[in-house]
Amino acid sequence: MSILEHGSVAPLFYREKSDINARQVASFVNLTNIQIKAEPYDACHQYQDAPIIFISHPVCHKQISDLVKLPGKVVLIDGPRNEKIEFWHLNKGIDGYLYKNQDRDELELALQSVSVGELWYQRKVMTKYIKVRGNETKRDTVKDNEKIKNLSRREIDVYLCLLQGSSNQQIADNLYISIPTVKTHVSNILRKTNTNSRIDLIDFELASANTSQSEPPVS
Repeated sequence: MSILEHGSVAPLFYREKSDINARQVASFVNLTNIQIKAEPYDACHQYQDAPIIFISHPVCHKQISDLVKLPGKVVLIDGPRNEKIEFWHLNKGIDGYLYKNQDRDELELALQSVSVGELWYQRKVMTKYIKVRGNETKRDTVKDNEKIKNLSRREIDVYLCLLQGSSNQQIADNLYISIPTVKTHVSNILRKTNTNSRIDLIDFELASANTSQSEPPVS
């Protein structure tokens, strides 16, 4: 049975009784063909076979960790239009993020997309997520460089941004940290690499790359 087929049953989990009310559930049901059943989070083990699971904002880390282990798709409803909060849910493994007062057409498109294995988030959040994942791959590549092994995980993230010519503001936006924190990381990176400026860092990276690559790459 498709998760959008009329009569499908899906749980809508809430953290506290005050988080969800009859009006909210009724409003959501009216926008879908799905029969919604509101449940407390401790009932999640009863829905091992549910193809889709809804959660009501707000939700804590432990509850999300339990829900994403279930085989069904997990979609948050009634979420605030806040980029950082949306990114947090994407990073935790939630398949879709629906805003408050979502219109019917967009809601049905979101559920259809999630049902076939796609993620549903605003494009800006998805773009940042891809960049962060890309940085993690680059981090894994550069962490073997002997000359920067003394940099912390977060310092390597900042280091990679610096090599791309990112400003403090851009680094703060991309990594979701404050500008003072960025400045602290930059200062530590310069000290640990024995360089004096961002331009020196590029020379440092080039020298490190040439040192680590003793043989030319095979084509």
